[in-house]
Amino acid sequence: MQVLTRTLAIFLTVLFMFGCTSQHKQLNLTEDLKDFVQDKSKLPVLVYTRPGAAELKTYHSFMVDPINVYRTEKEEGLISDNDINRLKYQFQQKMTNELKKAGLPVVDIAQADTLKISIALSDLRAPVSLSSETATAIGKHFELGGVTIFAAFSHAKTESVVAVVMERSRGKSMLMDNHTSSFSDIEAAMDSWAKNVSLAVVEAHKN
Repeated sequence: MQVLTRTLAIFLTVLFMFGCTSQHKQLNLTEDLKDFVQDKSKLPVLVYTRPGAAELKTYHSFMVDPINVYRTEKEEGLISDNDINRLKYQFQQKMTNELKKAGLPVVDIAQADTLKISIALSDLRAPVSLSSETATAIGKHFELGGVTIFAAFSHAKTESVVAVVMERSRGKSMLMDNHTSSFSDIEAAMDSWAKNVSLAVVEAHKN
């Protein structure tokens, strides 16, 4: 449980201190996650599930919470607030659209068979041109683009969390003189994540 606590502490802070607590109950880390076990078959993605929880195939409708973003003081200013808000909206739309494309109903009102997906992003990176003023200013922050994605899957009616996931994604450095920032690595990670979640649900329903 100590390993789980360290891994998910930042995740819970992101989800429940930045917007979700106004409508949903505050999770208690010790009590709510004490029975979770790691699914090591999913490594390097960190996946923890609650033994005995309803299987994925039992859910036939889905809710996608607004995306949250956790930014440290070190990261403030590296990506503008406007771009952060755009990425949050974009990811929520991607997740919703992928579910719908897979024929999976997305609802606004929780039903008995609704799975709620709560997502938070952290450690966002966008590579920049070596010749840009931004690159000179941020120095050591010139690196690969990418993002860390946290997600909690819960029964929408009871608010009981059934699984939590953390995945870190890094793309390719853009060593080119284009004087612009690129969010392609972050967007690619979000695309892949949304598609993989929808695929996992579809595959579960086949079994």
